[in-house]
Amino acid sequence: MESIKPFFNPDSVALIGATDRTGSAGRVILENLLLARDRRAIYPINPRKEKVLGVHCYPDIGSVPDTPDVAIIA
Repeated sequence: MESIKPFFNPDSVALIGATDRTGSAGRVILENLLLARDRRAIYPINPRKEKVLGVHCYPDIGSVPDTPDVAIIA
């Protein structure tokens, strides 16, 4: 059970496809992740944006400074 704990309660999450476009999955997921950002690191990934919803964006997963516990593709 301990081996799947990071999947259900990750310390860090990469969101590939993060965006600020209203109604998009990438925005809705990021908004929800931001509600718990005091408990985990969030790494929005979008090669065309420097920031999304005020959070620094990374151009690709290889640019993230840490290895995220979970990656979500939106």
